[in-house]
Amino acid sequence: MLLTACQPFTNAMGFDPPLRFADSEADQVTYRFTDSSVPPRYHRSYSIVVTAQTVSLTVDSYGDIIAQKKRPSSPEQLQILLALLDEAQIRKGRKSKELGCTGGTGDRISTHQAGDPIFDAYSYNCKDESGPLQGDIAIVKKHLQNLIPEFASLIQV
Repeated sequence: MLLTACQPFTNAMGFDPPLRFADSEADQVTYRFTDSSVPPRYHRSYSIVVTAQTVSLTVDSYGDIIAQKKRPSSPEQLQILLALLDEAQIRKGRKSKELGCTGGTGDRISTHQAGDPIFDAYSYNCKDESGPLQGDIAIVKKHLQNLIPEFASLIQV
């Protein structure tokens, strides 16, 4: 049976077969952080989208755009990010039981090729809950934030 990155399949450990991001034909990586439920004044969710041409940041509060920044990128920068996804062992695993926790944050990483999804997984961070996104999400998040020197000032309350 031939498997593609988007076909559902899990091995005995509960993880999808690892996708080699650096070997994929991904032309876009998107990271989405969803902030916890706090008053709009303090809520800061954001998306960072990396292609071979641009790195863009969109900051929002419950969907209302607060800030946007776009910087030039390069094919090399995209390849470095794809290799980092491999190094960080980003993968899709099983979703844990939901215990009814509210107020957590979320992380989502997705990759696309010509607009078609290759990989998409999220993690809901609240108590012991999480989604199927597995791996060293923090190192990927930090790398992406560092691609935008003004990041800290753009997400400030």
